[in-house]
Amino acid sequence: MSLGAWLRAEAIGLKRIALYFAGIGAAFLITACAPYITVQNNAAFPVRALIVSGEMSQIVSPSPGEASYPEVPTGPFRAVVIPDAEWIEYARATRAYLNQQLAQADFPEEAAHHVKYTFT
Repeated sequence: MSLGAWLRAEAIGLKRIALYFAGIGAAFLITACAPYITVQNNAAFPVRALIVSGEMSQIVSPSPGEASYPEVPTGPFRAVVIPDAEWIEYARATRAYLNQQLAQADFPEEAAHHVKYTFT
């Protein structure tokens, strides 16, 4: 291979490498630029906020006077804020109800010996 052909091959290879790294850099920039919303807790008590956007949902719980910054996809979103004590009471009541339903369920005899269902 002549020196000129080798230099041309090297230049093409370097261009491919540069394009590869440029693509990776662009991917990082695109994912790093996702929108965030601010959930500020101005109450004197802890709260939980449920953020729903499209098919994605997240729960944040900023302390009183603090903020959380969940990432959401571009587009409309809904936010529901619940006092933390009510959230915990709801979770406990749901767990107790589901455990009661499972305790009263009629399982086949062979399945009842192998599986124990409880929510903790």
